[in-house]
Amino acid sequence: MSVSAGPQTQTPTARAMAVTGRLPNFIVAGVMKGGTTSLFTWLAQHPDFFPSRVKETTFFRPFYENEVGVDPETLSLDAYRRFFEEAGDQRFVFESTPGYINGGGRLARHLDAHLPDLRVAFVLREPVDRARSYFEFQQGLLNLPKNQRFADYVTECLAREREAGGRPDWPHRGLWGGRYADLLREWSDVFGPRMRVLFFEELKRDGRAFTEGLLAWLGARGLDACPIAFSVENRTYLPKNALLHRIAMLANDRFEPFLRRNRGLKTAARSLYYRFNGEAKKARGDDGVAQARAYFAESNVALLRLLRERQPDVAPPGWLADAAPGQDGAAAALMRAGDSAAGPASA
Repeated sequence: MSVSAGPQTQTPTARAMAVTGRLPNFIVAGVMKGGTTSLFTWLAQHPDFFPSRVKETTFFRPFYENEVGVDPETLSLDAYRRFFEEAGDQRFVFESTPGYINGGGRLARHLDAHLPDLRVAFVLREPVDRARSYFEFQQGLLNLPKNQRFADYVTECLAREREAGGRPDWPHRGLWGGRYADLLREWSDVFGPRMRVLFFEELKRDGRAFTEGLLAWLGARGLDACPIAFSVENRTYLPKNALLHRIAMLANDRFEPFLRRNRGLKTAARSLYYRFNGEAKKARGDDGVAQARAYFAESNVALLRLLRERQPDVAPPGWLADAAPGQDGAAAALMRAGDSAAGPASA
């Protein structure tokens, strides 16, 4: 039984009352299951950053999901300010809605026109690994059968994509959502050097070094002056009891602002809930992996070319360097060595 047909939207209409406050100048705009919740939690502790009231405002969702009766171009920025109305003089006001990547060039142009000082970042994850995490995430949301095999999910995703002539329904975007190249080129055409592509594998391996690199790009103070606590957020897991999980998800959505202000309470409650209602993850097999890799091959090559052209100062991770064998061998070897030493993945 499905608990959700898609990501929740909190998009207000243009009729919202005017409010005062700041608008964001930094957005983490992708990707789902790329560690964006962990990154949001880390940056929210930094004194140079003011976070949105909820991690994913989804405000610009109408640019990539059909919203009946909503014209994306008329969304009220006054309504958007409500997510940041308590911001002070912090250097950066930010949010993190990983679905924004799907808005492509149209959303990028809209943001650039209305938020002229905006910088955007995307955290990419090896697409097969991301697809498997997304698949397990959807199972945890009760949108897919708990006993479904990944290989069957891959086949189903491909069929749904063919039927839709492109983007399939939300639970079956595990493959579609990992074809990064085309959308990122559109974003890069608009934002140029104000856009940064980052990698989940680096976030997972060394969260501190990953964050330091992002802070340096933004021009924020480093972690020696502004220490933060690094935690792994939004792990994917399967619930034992579906009804209890539905209640827990509703409570988390309802009380997110309070829980984010009280991290200790959230950590304790989450640990207790996982212990009580979390089911041990099953070992991942290789079924479906070869088919998924073939699906992503062309897109990975295009992404590697894009990054060489637009972001040549950053060495690609092993999975991406391997997209063009022999051309980035040294970088690939270094990244593979680092990946093998990495700890458990955040989702």
